[in-house]
Amino acid sequence: NKAQPANIKIKDILPAGFKFVNGSSRVNGKKVMDPKGGRTVTYDKVSLSGNGEMVISYMLVVGSGVTQGEYTNTAMALNSLTGKVVSNIAQATVTVTSDPLFDNALIFGKVFVDKNGNGVQDEGEEGLGGVKLITVRGEIITTDAHGRYHLVDVSGGRWERGGNFVIKLDPRSLPKEYRVSGRNPKVVRVSPGLPSKVDFMVFKEE
Repeated sequence: NKAQPANIKIKDILPAGFKFVNGSSRVNGKKVMDPKGGRTVTYDKVSLSGNGEMVISYMLVVGSGVTQGEYTNTAMALNSLTGKVVSNIAQATVTVTSDPLFDNALIFGKVFVDKNGNGVQDEGEEGLGGVKLITVRGEIITTDAHGRYHLVDVSGGRWERGGNFVIKLDPRSLPKEYRVSGRNPKVVRVSPGLPSKVDFMVFKEE
């Protein structure tokens, strides 16, 4: 690297969908002004001697549209007068994974005997235990003695629109005198990080 220190600038291409955190720039551990630009940012007037090394650190946040996978950041030193690359190409790859707390949904509810047919569990309308619920993912959930169930780690879909989840009560698991009331299966709209309540009503044939 034969260029003069004052003629050096660092060009950094951020991964798509990542955003720069203001005030987070450090060069060799010392705080510096944030770079200019959007996805491609530039640190101007950097002091770098021939065959020298430099560590630039900063923070990025992952945008809402970023999906799971690997993302690569690329940086290089340029001669600020000619624009010619005068260093090696430095790259760093990060892996974006889901966070169950924020990206997944919770589905819970009850299977109960809807004696008056109003779709709400009123006093005296007991839950029904031992009933099996089936999801499109192939899971089988059995209600407890009070008719309660819950399902964790349900994909919440994309942050901007959520997703649909289908769950069905297996009528074969009901006592023979009981029937499902209302829709079965049920489609619930889920959102990342939020719970959704899905109840199933049954009635007893006379």
